[in-house]
Amino acid sequence: MSEDNLSPEAQANPNPNPNPNPNPNTDPGNSPLLAEPAKADQEEASVTARGVVRLAKFRGVIKHLELLFLMLLLLLIVLGIFVPLTIHAYRYIFGDESVPKATLVQSAGRVMSVSQSGAWINRALVETDIGYYALVEGISLNKNEALTLQNRGDKGRFLCDSQHRCLKLIPDDPAQ
Repeated sequence: MSEDNLSPEAQANPNPNPNPNPNPNTDPGNSPLLAEPAKADQEEASVTARGVVRLAKFRGVIKHLELLFLMLLLLLIVLGIFVPLTIHAYRYIFGDESVPKATLVQSAGRVMSVSQSGAWINRALVETDIGYYALVEGISLNKNEALTLQNRGDKGRFLCDSQHRCLKLIPDDPAQ
């Protein structure tokens, strides 16, 4: 049978190559450059492998940093709980030794009125039948309750109620 270039079969398949694979690079007989693409694929694979190794190392470093961070956080939590408890226990046991003893105790009169002032820093002014006393902190006192004034060894002055709860007076001298 002779080939007719004008036949419909010849026009439908213009490639006279009997090879059913249309890619000439995969056919070893058609491509002299077959080794080049394979070499490029190997280089890309090695670059990808190096990237995977680097990523694995980076993930290992991140895991170690996470572990270090969690250990540091646990240490801070433990210190945040136990250090204040230890300080509180020390002050509870040895706290009475640091309070100076009263050198002078005198009557401050009976409570007539108490006025509180301040929003952030609460101060109190106590009026007795003898005089007025400005306190560093707010206080709640009953009317006609007997008060005493204590002068202590550290030059501090305190106003005390009948149950021996004492609050510091605002010092007359601002240097104190």
